[in-house]
Amino acid sequence: MRLASGFSLAVARCNFHSLREEIIRRATKDAADMGLSLKVVDVSTNSSPDFVAMVRGGMDDAAVGRLAIMVTGIDVLIYQSASEENLRGEGRTPFVARLNFDRERIARDLPYPLILWLESESLNVLVKHAPDLNQWISAHFQFGGMAAEDTAMARLVESDRGLGGQLVGDTREQVAKFKGLLQELNETLGREDPVALRKRLAVLNALAERYYRIADYLQARKYWTEALEIAKRLGDRRAEGSALGNLAVVYRSLGEYRRAIESHERHLAIAREVGDRRGEGAALGNLGIASASLGEYRRAIEFHEEALAIHREIGDRRGEGATLGNLGIAYASLGEYRRAIEYYEEQLAVTRQIGDRWGEGHALGNLGVAYKNLGEYPRAIEYHLQHLALAREIGDRRGEGHALGNLGTAYGSLGEYRRAIEYNERALDIHRQIGDRRGEGHALGNLGVAYLNLGEYRRAIGYHEQYLSVARSIGDREGEGNALWNMSLALDQLGKRADAIERAQEALGIFEEIESPSAEKVRKQLEQWGQRQ
Repeated sequence: MRLASGFSLAVARCNFHSLREEIIRRATKDAADMGLSLKVVDVSTNSSPDFVAMVRGGMDDAAVGRLAIMVTGIDVLIYQSASEENLRGEGRTPFVARLNFDRERIARDLPYPLILWLESESLNVLVKHAPDLNQWISAHFQFGGMAAEDTAMARLVESDRGLGGQLVGDTREQVAKFKGLLQELNETLGREDPVALRKRLAVLNALAERYYRIADYLQARKYWTEALEIAKRLGDRRAEGSALGNLAVVYRSLGEYRRAIESHERHLAIAREVGDRRGEGAALGNLGIASASLGEYRRAIEFHEEALAIHREIGDRRGEGATLGNLGIAYASLGEYRRAIEYYEEQLAVTRQIGDRWGEGHALGNLGVAYKNLGEYPRAIEYHLQHLALAREIGDRRGEGHALGNLGTAYGSLGEYRRAIEYNERALDIHRQIGDRRGEGHALGNLGVAYLNLGEYRRAIGYHEQYLSVARSIGDREGEGNALWNMSLALDQLGKRADAIERAQEALGIFEEIESPSAEKVRKQLEQWGQRQ
């Protein structure tokens, strides 16, 4: 503004309206200090189709000395014009078309430096539909920081790769950037534009995924619920199904298994409606996992077999490997460990064929758990050590934590409780570093069990109380029940039968509410305690 003489044209892009107001306020003060009169003209409420008339109408008092004009409200006129039925055949909005046509008159009748304030989407329209006027723009200014840029958004979305193993500090930093971008998109006047809605949908999904990774399930549910609403407004059935599937996974993590199944069934229906075979396979697999959580293992197997057939039909080898693992888990839950091992070995072969190192780690861990359940502890430890080495090699911190925890469980089965504690303490450190709250809770519970077996009942209760706190903070109902149940066993060993019964009854209430198979063992223990009394 200071260097310009006569007519000149500049564009300032800023999606944050609060930031725009602050910049204009400061610029007005700085201009006055330089002997320059800065006039701000809002054309959004002007009914005239003539841009020159709009600007002159906003200059209600005579300028003193040198004058520069900042024009706001153009976004409103562009969006309104674009929504009218009388769009020209070439797709130009009427307002922008006239602006382009009147460029020479604007330069003649407004002989001042002009700064046009625009949002990203309205600027895109101006660049596309007013090519002649654009040649006169002498400067472009961008306000709003890195998160405002499409390239930054693309980089953040790409950061999903390796998300599971990164430190919690890095994940929270990404959350902050995405929240800044979401605020910007929510503030824009064009936020209901399909392009802006698509961007918001991508950011909401990215935010929800990161909150889910750090086990903040309530925040994940919030953002995926918003994503579902936007998908519906866009009429994007595929995105709607994906959001329903993601919400169902959150419900499952919260112990709301029936609600999870309902959402997975809706996802399945949409996937079949739009012919999304990959989505259909994912929905069937998730229905299998949710059914297994309710103890319905035969039904889970049916779902996984359907999913496996689809993954093989469409050549989705990664999905095939994951589903083979889920089939193994279902058979293991039925006590058919040898059959489970067959599926885990198939899973291991597929993941190695396609170079899926993360999936390979899961297969090794599954094999270790299966051999532990068969009482073949040295072999189980061998597989868990392989998983641990692989996880460290590829930087899978979450997998490293799970491998350490499984090693601790295996050594505990051998009666080596001190060694079990050592491994679970290392697992606990990793889960806390990466913000894996569910993993943190499991490690705390495993430590409680180890100290219970050592006869250190008060210390065991302390760990189970910590597990209970974590489970409640993330809404993990199953974890809450497990912590209460194990706490009751420790209390009984201390001779506090009444307190033990109270905790067990709380656990039973939770297990019955979420229809957990664990309810039966708690019920039987309560009956035994009642008979002894």
